[in-house]
Amino acid sequence: SRCPLHYSASARALAPWTDTSDMPSSVMAPMMMGLLALCFLPSGAGHSRYQERIPNGRQVQRSGVYWPAVGHKSSSIGSGENEFGYAFKRAGYSWTVALCEADSDGDGYSNGMELGDPNCTWIFGQAPARSVNISHPGFADSLPSDEGGGFAASTSSSSRCDGGA
Repeated sequence: SRCPLHYSASARALAPWTDTSDMPSSVMAPMMMGLLALCFLPSGAGHSRYQERIPNGRQVQRSGVYWPAVGHKSSSIGSGENEFGYAFKRAGYSWTVALCEADSDGDGYSNGMELGDPNCTWIFGQAPARSVNISHPGFADSLPSDEGGGFAASTSSSSRCDGGA
């Protein structure tokens, strides 16, 4: 069970503080409601703060699928980290110029280009230079495109790691 709220007699013997039979209901009810609420938190709730630390962190997609766990190999928390996740960790979970200029997935586009910060000027709390055509910086099969417009105007030869257009 994901949320074990009932304990056996042997468990109470090992951990006597779990015996709540003499606890007043005015204390017990709020405590149980708090525990129950914790059971329904999304598994990735603790990592949403990382999305805010990169430009467009809440808009990253891969193959048209929303990818909330940007630094992980699967779209949900619990899988191993992808190359962008390792780089983000090495950068102290901060958006740095070095992280922005790097091409974590080796697809020829900088992390900044993929996340809408082609000039590496984004600052936490501000709007990124671009918020359309966001691709995943951790997978080489996720590339920025010009679908929907906005990408070509912010593309420069320095945005590609290989110097190409």
